[in-house]
Amino acid sequence: MGVWLARDGRWAPPCSGPRAVVGRALRSALHRRRRAQGANRTRALAGHRLPNGDLAGLMKLMVASFVRQEEKRRFGIGARPRRAKTRAASACDGEPATPPGGVAGSAGERESEKRERLTAAGARSSGKRSRYVSIAVRREVQGRDQGQCAFVAADGRRCNRRACLEFDHIDPFAKLGASDVPNVRLLCRAHNLLHARNCFGALHVAAKIAARKRRAATARPL
Repeated sequence: MGVWLARDGRWAPPCSGPRAVVGRALRSALHRRRRAQGANRTRALAGHRLPNGDLAGLMKLMVASFVRQEEKRRFGIGARPRRAKTRAASACDGEPATPPGGVAGSAGERESEKRERLTAAGARSSGKRSRYVSIAVRREVQGRDQGQCAFVAADGRRCNRRACLEFDHIDPFAKLGASDVPNVRLLCRAHNLLHARNCFGALHVAAKIAARKRRAATARPL
């Protein structure tokens, strides 16, 4: 593979000869040095939890940290709910903190109810539909579907895929489907594509995929 010359806007062919051999050796040495520095830094950060610097224990910590990070990013597990807009907060001003009857709930219950009112008021005041699936919805859908594709075949067998899962709208967003828990499910990539073909037709989906590939090809440097 050549080298991209930003000034000329083209790819230069790879060089050969002794200079090329030396250059590849230097790059390989730099990569090894960076990997060693990363490993040493990781051992130093985990020193309190792994005093002996055990590599197997370090790998377990890294895997557990990655799982927590991805579960938080994709499914909202352990993530805090998004704050409601100021306009939604103003819509809830003046509401009594004590329910009818004069018996106030606990601080946690009041805070939870306030967040729900703010979220609902924000959705009503904005009046805009969004493809964004909120953290609360993602977390509940993931727990309901148990981290597995929710597609069930005609014979009653459920798809057992747990990798490359996507949040799918049962009633498509393009057909005014909502981004709430009853209308969102987990599907693997193949069954998500099958659902799209059933809703919009195979030709429409194929045209969309071809257009996306053309955009990606034009954005990639030659």
